[in-house]
Amino acid sequence: MLYVQDRMNHTLAVLENYYNDTHTLILESGVSTYNFTISKNQDGSEYLVRGNYVVLADDKGQGWKFTIMATDETHSSLDVECEDLGLELLNKVRNSWASPGSAQPFKFYFDKVVRDTGWTLGVNEISNLSRTLSWDGRDTALKRLLSICTQFDHAEIEFKVEFKNMQVTKQVVNVYKQRGANRSDVQLVYGDTVNDIRKTTEIRELATAIQGVGGVIQKDNPVEGEPEEHVDFSSLTYDDGEYFTPAGDPFLYARVANQQFNIKDTYLEDFYDYDTQDAQELLNRTLTQLKDRCQPKINYEVDLAKVDSSLNLGDTVTIIDHDYKPELLLSGRVLQLEKSYTDSSKNKATFGNFLILYSNISDQLRALQEQMNSLKPVANYMWLRYAKDDKGNGMTAMPTSDTKYVAIISNKSTGVPSDDPADYAGHWQLIQGQDGTDAVVLNVSSVNGNMFKNTGISTILTVSISVGDSIFDTAEKMHAVFGADAYLQWQVKNAGELEFKDVSLTDTRLSDGGFLFAVSAADVNNKSTFKCELYY
Repeated sequence: MLYVQDRMNHTLAVLENYYNDTHTLILESGVSTYNFTISKNQDGSEYLVRGNYVVLADDKGQGWKFTIMATDETHSSLDVECEDLGLELLNKVRNSWASPGSAQPFKFYFDKVVRDTGWTLGVNEISNLSRTLSWDGRDTALKRLLSICTQFDHAEIEFKVEFKNMQVTKQVVNVYKQRGANRSDVQLVYGDTVNDIRKTTEIRELATAIQGVGGVIQKDNPVEGEPEEHVDFSSLTYDDGEYFTPAGDPFLYARVANQQFNIKDTYLEDFYDYDTQDAQELLNRTLTQLKDRCQPKINYEVDLAKVDSSLNLGDTVTIIDHDYKPELLLSGRVLQLEKSYTDSSKNKATFGNFLILYSNISDQLRALQEQMNSLKPVANYMWLRYAKDDKGNGMTAMPTSDTKYVAIISNKSTGVPSDDPADYAGHWQLIQGQDGTDAVVLNVSSVNGNMFKNTGISTILTVSISVGDSIFDTAEKMHAVFGADAYLQWQVKNAGELEFKDVSLTDTRLSDGGFLFAVSAADVNNKSTFKCELYY
């Protein structure tokens, strides 16, 4: 049932016979739209004009109030396009804002952006956070609000309207660290509720090195015409084995990702702007950005045969496809919902933020992962330094031709490595022989043997590298010894083939930089030979 109201909130008509309705709810912006079609012969249809309101209750009893934005009519029917009150913030504009001079809570910026709109702050799960923010350009109030949320750790918002006797009594914006719930009770299975799954991968925004650019440095006596200087983190050092920045360098580097996707001696560079005067805060923010951008963007489109009516925006569900090659077990968040209150068969859901839970791995590894997941998380940073001898003399963060020793210490409580050689005593390991002539031997073993019958194949091929008396069995150790550009290249030759073929460095069967290779029945054609080579 739809209620039509004028701009003074007087109810003009009650409509029952409408069709082709779609309520679209979007997680990213928190706003929604409602479209429907109605016969022009129905009493009250004459009030469906631009500017009037449409009020309804959804399938869960929540009230919604929409503004009629556009209509499209024929001789007999009328299509109506509506936007909820959250989109009315598009009609308000906000100029540039100067920095407040000190860190302020979210409510400080919220009150500025929603003034004169009728919206108030409801739930606020980020009340403990403060930021020093400014904007040079102009935006609509809605875009400015979403920009504020992004800089408050990507908070997510919800517009909610409260009613009494069909009149709006309150308009609140609820702010969450993350909307939705972990719906372990909802499993979407191919062949049941799932029609198909499409996987897409792209690297258009891939970056393996990012320069953090902070706020403008304020000088006591600025010189007219002198270029602005920005805060950076070049005074800091950081190295957790995978991400690092040496002293004096404004870039943060992704060591492992660069080896996977850019085998040359260069990095894929980009900038990241964050308005802060704190170098450590800039480094932390840049690290978050680099972790997100140093891997390909992988997305899955899930075609549902039926949408669970209990799903809400932001909910996380499990998606299962036993017939996919390789088998898929994903978790995904609900990013968009499309609901029809006249025909539930037209309901749709869009998912994103996918995580691969399991993909074609053995029961033994599944059990191990479940065991690891049950452990309580603790701080676990790795320190890595190079030196000329086992006393730590000439210690550096990056290897040189003179550094013959490496020290790797794990389970440290901070991600900033010490520069005191004494902290690495007892951990120095020779990585270059006295003449440099030690043989490099690569060994491949299988956790379940190397011969199988029929289709009973499930194993993990593991790599270890021997140099003299030292053995290296992880990508981190390999890079520490052979440099950041070192990588493993797997090859396979099936029965009847004359030559080996390269396995892509980004193949989903590979993990830990190629030190683990998951092999199943789908990977073997009668008889297959696998080999691995080290390049550095």
